[in-house]
Amino acid sequence: MLIVVFACYLIGALLLRRSLEVLSFRSGEVLFGVAWLLLLIGAATSVIVMGFVITAIAWTIMAIAFYSLRPKPQVVKATP
Repeated sequence: MLIVVFACYLIGALLLRRSLEVLSFRSGEVLFGVAWLLLLIGAATSVIVMGFVITAIAWTIMAIAFYSLRPKPQVVKATP
């Protein structure tokens, strides 16, 4: 049973990769890539307790990355 949970946790981290890569590319924020790498390392080492600590750090970095996103500038049309 524990092996199934470990495998699902690892697959979930791999599936998050694509969405975080797209976010990193479109926003220019490199912290999304760092967060994904830490999520993968945390999922791979979740057999020991240290993996869960690394995962918590990855989610914190991801939250920081979301808060550091800048909104797109809006185009204001001149009125004649």
